[in-house]
Amino acid sequence: MLRPFTSTITRTALIALAAGGMFFSAGCGDPVINRVDPNSTIDKSGKWNDTDSRQVSQEMISDALKRPWLDNFIKAKGKNPFVVPGQVRVRSNGDDISTEIFVNDIRRELLNSGRVSLVSSKADKAQTRSEVEDQQKYSGVNTKEAAKEIGADFLLLGKINVQDDIQGRNAVKFYSIDMELTDIESGQVVWIGNKKIKKDVANSSTR
Repeated sequence: MLRPFTSTITRTALIALAAGGMFFSAGCGDPVINRVDPNSTIDKSGKWNDTDSRQVSQEMISDALKRPWLDNFIKAKGKNPFVVPGQVRVRSNGDDISTEIFVNDIRRELLNSGRVSLVSSKADKAQTRSEVEDQQKYSGVNTKEAAKEIGADFLLLGKINVQDDIQGRNAVKFYSIDMELTDIESGQVVWIGNKKIKKDVANSSTR
């Protein structure tokens, strides 16, 4: 006589489990992905991002190319200078800053200005020299000669310093970016640039 009651409980439990499973499945579905303009500004954590890299490179290179060193060089030499972007050092307690992205943004701004020419970095030169050496051994047509590289006139170096002020879930992210352009032949520093970024981050769970 208890079987119908037991059966009813079993059916109720199964329905509840099925409903819970559907809810769990819906909550663990595929992620929602929205494509956005790569040039749009999106700040999630307040940390250094692609927008910072792009804006800093644009502003600092624009400032550098307006300074007297460039016109002085062109008047003296009768040509645009060759610039090699060197190392960018980062001092940070937690930000994951891609210096490669930043240096590439700087290279792009320099070259697209039309006012300077670029020379490859040491790492890139190593690959180029390896290719020239390979051509010397194996290529019979259009072989490139060794010791024909163009020397750089100026070296551009950079530093990114990060200072965080954190209290509870609120934080202030501060970045100070310094760049320095040096005449390679004389060792004279011809330009120093600085750009500061400050972000007030409320309800932050990141460090």
